[in-house]
Amino acid sequence: MWCPKCCGKTKVVGTTTGTQNERFRTCLVCNYSFSTIEAIKFDDYWRDYAKETFESPFESQEPRAKENK
Repeated sequence: MWCPKCCGKTKVVGTTTGTQNERFRTCLVCNYSFSTIEAIKFDDYWRDYAKETFESPFESQEPRAKENK
């Protein structure tokens, strides 16, 4: 992550976890301190996409495979 003040590189000084993560950062160039928040975003589109992706590809072919025996 870059510093919002001078665009220098930063390091994580501390982290608070929970339903959202808060990271305390310090710039390595100008010593500016700030915090960032990471939150989980739930999106219905991606939930449906994941559901379709992880279904077995052979589920629809099982009846045909049984008929061929």
